[in-house]
Formats: sequence, structure tokens, C-alpha cells
Amino acid sequence: MPQMKQLYKLLPFCLFLLGIGVASSSLAQSNSEWISEVDTAAIYQVKKFNGQYFVGKILRMDEREILMFLPSRGKLIIPSHEVQSIIKLEKGELDENGRYVDDHYEASQYILNTSSHGLKKGRVFVGSSLFGPDITVGLSEKLSVRFTTTWVAAPVMATLNYRIHIRENFSMQFGLMGGWASWFDTEDGMVLPFGAMTIGKPRNSFTITGGYGFINTSNTTSTIPYGALSGITQLNERWDLVFDSFISRHTIQGFSISGPFGFDSRPDSYEFNGSLALAARHTTRGGTFIQFGAGFFTTSGYFAPLPVLQVFHKFN
Repeated sequence: MPQMKQLYKLLPFCLFLLGIGVASSSLAQSNSEWISEVDTAAIYQVKKFNGQYFVGKILRMDEREILMFLPSRGKLIIPSHEVQSIIKLEKGELDENGRYVDDHYEASQYILNTSSHGLKKGRVFVGSSLFGPDITVGLSEKLSVRFTTTWVAAPVMATLNYRIHIRENFSMQFGLMGGWASWFDTEDGMVLPFGAMTIGKPRNSFTITGGYGFINTSNTTSTIPYGALSGITQLNERWDLVFDSFISRHTIQGFSISGPFGFDSRPDSYEFNGSLALAARHTTRGGTFIQFGAGFFTTSGYFAPLPVLQVFHKFN
């Protein structure tokens, strides 16, 4: 059992350090995307330092300016000193009409859970809620990691996700969720393997998640089944409606004691925890989304309100 306790403590911490390193390198790389030669037949995304970007063909570029042709407005000159990055777009980033699909919207987060759509390699979503910071990093096209904690750094949660694209509008993910009570109780923690399937597109999707793991509290270890239903539906260009929920159960071990006044025993019992929340999400052109709403959560048989206020910004 001591080895298991060490796993509870070290797993989330190691993932947290890994994520900090990857996030730092990703943010550094996001400012170095450029091209040295122009393919006049290709489609490019030219992004300015203020977050604004243009998508079209580059007719000419030099040290002073970039001349673009935009399908919606014709020729456009952009001063070179205002440009942060120039990225050549692939066919998968364009729709059937050749228009750029703005993936600023394609965050994998709902409220608590994540979809199976995943993130691109090097993409980072950094955010915060009323309760603490939240960061998700795309390690590769299939692998991502998410970290959440409170403003007092207890508990600390880390989730590693591996995405599998089955076919259009259907993806699956397999992952490992780790939790550690941190300074509040260094011996308490959780390890929860899980799987999920997502039906639909990033802004119109439904995800079912299920897992089964172990939780260590008060010097006892018990199993913890986990289930969740999550969804998002697009209302218009900038607004979405997000739904999220989960339910879990852990065992409270019974006891059997023989004392001077007789035999006393208590059978195992179960404690259910869960939440349900609904939020509106507004997405800006700069890669930021804000979602706000309300719900409730239950723990140890008590219900409490769950206000939702989250802000996320996309890097790279």
C-alpha cells in the first residue's frame, strides 16, 4: 500500500511539471511561424500581433509589407512589422468551398469534462474559473493533457487524453485522471482510467464518459466508478450552449470490533458525488471564450449551488 500512496502523490505532480515544460515550449514556438518563400497558389493565414488574422493568397512579400488577395475583399497590404505569424493552410483546414474553418471555436473543454475532439499539436488553452486555473496542452495530434487546481493549490488534478478518430462526426478517447490533495493531506489521492466517445462536430457534440479507478482517503483505499454526460450546441456564430454533468461513487469501508461491551460492526456503505451545470459560451475573434451559467453539486449527501464563470484563451 505505501507504493500505491506514492503513485497517488507523484503521478499528478509529474504530469503537472511535464505540462509546464510543454506549454512553455509551445508558447515560444507560436511566435516563430513564418515562411521564407511564397507559394502564390497556396492559401495562407497571416496573423497580426493584435490577434486579428487574414486568410487568402499572398501575391508578394518583402521586409516592408505583405500583399494579399482575400476572396471577400480583394487586395490588402499589411505592414510586415504588424505580422506575428504566416502559416500555410492545409486542405483539412478549409471547407468544401475553400474557406478557412476558424478553429478558435474548437476547444475540447465543456465545463468539467472534455470531448474526444482533442487539440492540435502545440495548441494551448489557458484559463481560469471562480475556483482556480485550468490549462490544456496539445502534445501531439492525438495526445493532450489538462491540469486544474484551486486558487489554494489543493487539490491538484491532471488528465492525460489519447484521441482516436473513428470516422466523420465520431471520435473516442482513452485517458488517465490523477488527483492529489496536495498540502491539505499529502496521503490522499486518486487514479482513474477512463474512456469516452463523442458524436458530432466540435460546436455540436455529445460525449459519454465512463471510468473506474481507485481513491485513497483517511488511510483507506476504495474503488470509484465514474460516469459523465456532456454536450454543446451552437446557437449562432458567437454563442453556444454547454451542458456538463458527472456522477461518481466511492466505498466507505465498514468495520467489525469486539470489545468489552460486546461485538460492534458496520457494513460497507457508499457515498455518491456529482454535479450538473448549464452555461452559455461566447467566443471572440481573438481566440478567447467566456462561459457563464449555474448548476449544483452534491458531496457527502449535501447539495450546494455551483456557479460557472470561466475564461479561456487559445495560444497557437
